[in-house]
Amino acid sequence: MFNPRFQSLSQRLLIVATVVGILFSLNGTPVWAKGRSKNAQILRKQLVAPRSAVSTDWTVPALAKAYNFPTGLPGGAVIGIAEFTDGQGGYDPNDMLAFSQLYMNGTPINIIDVSVDGTVNDPTNPDLETTLDIQIAAAAYYYCTGKAPTIKVFFSASEAGGGSIVFPPSQAGDFDPFAIAIKNAVNTAAAAKVDLLSISYGVREEYIKAATLQSLDQAVSKAAQSGMPTLVSSGDYDSPDARYIPANGFPPPR
Repeated sequence: MFNPRFQSLSQRLLIVATVVGILFSLNGTPVWAKGRSKNAQILRKQLVAPRSAVSTDWTVPALAKAYNFPTGLPGGAVIGIAEFTDGQGGYDPNDMLAFSQLYMNGTPINIIDVSVDGTVNDPTNPDLETTLDIQIAAAAYYYCTGKAPTIKVFFSASEAGGGSIVFPPSQAGDFDPFAIAIKNAVNTAAAAKVDLLSISYGVREEYIKAATLQSLDQAVSKAAQSGMPTLVSSGDYDSPDARYIPANGFPPPR
């Protein structure tokens, strides 16, 4: 089974994307614009600096403070996160509780598991991707509201539609089963009426057939029209999602 993993750079960039999306759902206004240029330059220096040159890692509260995120917002949004674990990963509730003690004043995160296709959380085998996604979203929400969020985690297999992923990919269609799985997760999240959906997975368009791309794009667009924006990662190698090869990542954010 294909289970994508993302390196530290893209994981840190995901913090920015997820927090911004959450702020839109909380207040309807892009509050990060004030002082963005200066803080973006500072953040970029941290992200591109060699590991030995960075004295400390970013925590979510520190990042939120650097970008002048507001506090005292009313909250109330329900966050959706899609995870394609194939039933061989997930999060550990005890780890979530320990994290809340560190960054949320002990307020537990309200996590609701939703199965897209029968896939469920495996707390005995937690993975970095699922754990990171939940904790970043929760800490950002808490920073802005002083409250614990409700997070619905949509668990899915990484393959759908009766096919198998070809890895490494070399032609259109090799990643169609994954694109179909993403589409199914988007549809499930929209039906569950979450306020936004975060997907920290993606693949280059050239490995997905045009008809499958169109179907996924329609699902994301329809979800956006219903009031659910979708956030996606750009990949380990920036927006091309490939090393030195220009390409478009998919699905696009809406």
